Amino acid sequence: PRRARSGPSLNLSPDDQTLAVWVASFASSHIGMSAVRSTIIETLGAAAGSVGLVGNGDWRLPGWWPSDNSGPLLFPDRTTAGRQFYRALYTAVSFFTLGSALAAYLESSRTSPQVMQQDVPGMQDAYLLAASFSFGAAIASLFNASPL
Repeated sequence: PRRARSGPSLNLSPDDQTLAVWVASFASSHIGMSAVRSTIIETLGAAAGSVGLVGNGDWRLPGWWPSDNSGPLLFPDRTTAGRQFYRALYTAVSFFTLGSALAAYLESSRTSPQVMQQDVPGMQDAYLLAASFSFGAAIASLFNASPL
C-alpha cells in the first residue's frame, strides 16, 4: 500500500516535465562525458588512427588557421584527433539536449503556469540561493578553463 505524502508537493505540467527531462539529460550527459573524457578521447583517437585519419599529409589546415607545434596537419596524432572528435561529439550531444530543452521551454512557456497549492515558506529564498550559487559557479568556471 502507498503511503500518503505529507506536506506540499510540486505538480509539474506535462510540458514542464518534458523540460525537466531535457535539462536533466543535458546535465547528466555533460557530467558523464566529462567524467570519462580521457577514455573517450583515447578511444576516438585510436579509431581515427585505425582508419587512417591520423598523420595524413594530404589533410592540412589552411595557412591562415592558427596551429601549434605539430604544424598544419589536420590530425597530426591520435590524441589531437581524439580531442577533435570529442569536441564534435560533445557539441552534437549538447546541441541536441539543449536544443530540445529550448523547444520544451518555449512550449511550456505558452501554457499558463500551474500555481502550487500551498505556498512553501522560504522557497523563494531557496530559488534565489540556488540561482546565485549557479551563477557563481558559472563565473568561477571562466577562470578554470577546460584543457580541451
